[in-house]
Amino acid sequence: LLPCLFSLFYISIVYSNKNLFNNFLFFLLFCMISFLAGTAHIQLASGCLVITTIFIFNHYKNNKIINKSTFFSKVIIYLFFILGIVFFIISPGNFNRLNSVEDINIISQLYKSIIYLISVFIYLGDVKSFLIFMLFFFFIYILYNCKFDIKSFFNKNTFPWLLGSLASVVVIIPLINFVNIRNIFFPIIFLFI
Repeated sequence: LLPCLFSLFYISIVYSNKNLFNNFLFFLLFCMISFLAGTAHIQLASGCLVITTIFIFNHYKNNKIINKSTFFSKVIIYLFFILGIVFFIISPGNFNRLNSVEDINIISQLYKSIIYLISVFIYLGDVKSFLIFMLFFFFIYILYNCKFDIKSFFNKNTFPWLLGSLASVVVIIPLINFVNIRNIFFPIIFLFI
């Protein structure tokens, strides 16, 4: 949960329209949190990278909303996040884990990848948990959304979260031998946001 908190805080910093240069100590804290969000977890980092890249591109495209100083502060926060991702990727523990793979069979890798892609959003550890979770989600959606409309599923504001969810699924495919139940947590969080 701690990496998820860092990452959601980082996303909220990039999403906000506040000038982060107003308080230098907070700006340094935000840079540190962004760096920690980048080093937290590869799935979380890839999802956040896609989401915040879209947010920053939209801020740049709609430069009437924020001023140049606010945009520049977001870019610096974004660069600290990317620096954290680079730091995470080059850490020696990742290479030790990849060297410990025993089964390099292409057919086996392909089979595991296909099963993972098909079941990542509908499994949740076991089928009963998935059904309970989906019924609960559907019940909450109907309860708090008085009108049910198919068009609400095609809202442009939800696309960054959907793409972030897909990025956090795809990034794990090269590491398919290390997939376990906790690897489906972040794609599902991004999907339901």
